[in-house]
Amino acid sequence: MPLYFAYGNCMSFSDLERTTSFEYVGTGIVFDYRLAFLLYSRTRQGGVADIVYAPGEKVEGILFEVPDFKQLDKREGNPNFYRRREIEVWDEQACE
Repeated sequence: MPLYFAYGNCMSFSDLERTTSFEYVGTGIVFDYRLAFLLYSRTRQGGVADIVYAPGEKVEGILFEVPDFKQLDKREGNPNFYRRREIEVWDEQACE
C-alpha cells in the first residue's frame, strides 16, 4: 500500500479522517528538504506549508498508509495547488 508523508497541518488525524481512510505507520524524516511557506491561503489567511529542496536540512513528519489517494489529492488541490511526488523518507527505525 502507498505511503503518505504528512507534514504541517496535514499531520492532523482528525482532518485526515474527514478525507480518506488511513493507517498510522510512524514518524518519518525527509533529508535535504526544509519546510517553507511560499504560498498564501485566503481561506486560512496565512502561509501554506510546503517542502523545498535544501541540502543539509530535514523535515520531520508522519507516515500513513493510504489506500486511495483520490480524495487526498482533491483536498490538497493536486495537481493545481500541490503536486504529489515520490521522495525518499526515512522511518523512525532507520534513523535510530
